[in-house]
Amino acid sequence: MFFRSYAYKYMKSYLLFSLLLIIFGYKYSLKYYMITGLLIFLIIIFFYRRPYINPYKDDNVLFSPCFGRIKEIRDGPNNTLFISIFIGLTDPHIQYIPYSGLIKQKLYKKGSFYPAFMEKSKYNEKIIYNIQTNRGLITLAQLGGVFARNIESFVKQGQKVNQNDELGLIGIAGSRCDIFIPKSANFNILVKKGDNVDNTTKIVQFI
Repeated sequence: MFFRSYAYKYMKSYLLFSLLLIIFGYKYSLKYYMITGLLIFLIIIFFYRRPYINPYKDDNVLFSPCFGRIKEIRDGPNNTLFISIFIGLTDPHIQYIPYSGLIKQKLYKKGSFYPAFMEKSKYNEKIIYNIQTNRGLITLAQLGGVFARNIESFVKQGQKVNQNDELGLIGIAGSRCDIFIPKSANFNILVKKGDNVDNTTKIVQFI
């Protein structure tokens, strides 16, 4: 499917608005309204598209949890590696499970809506997932942005999840996804700052 019902519930208000503009413009011969409505319609379909799902499962690697660009790689808290991925305007906005395990804890935190590429966007609204895996506790966070204010989760606390399953959706544009990997897992980093990634990109290789 191009998009699923969970995306449609966020799309429908925008789609209805765009269709009303098109109908109104057509009825009263107002080309500007018709063009604006058509552009909104195409943009919404583009943002909520559902890309090809990575079919591979590999216990020796951790896949990227989203499409985007590596914004930062550094040491994180509690002896972890921190990787932040900026999800741009043209990137698909669906996130994925990077490694199979159990959703040990799921936390929603209210926050601000700073641009996702800024350092202080760490204070933005977010959903945090602590995933217990055979490599230790891997933490993933969906963060909103200026225009990305709808964070939807497709998984529940206590749920077993498989690598590359769809995790959630951030609508509508300009957000980020952070991941914390325990250094005790022993791995080699396969990406660097500035790299473009998708759901087939291997972030780390476990040793």
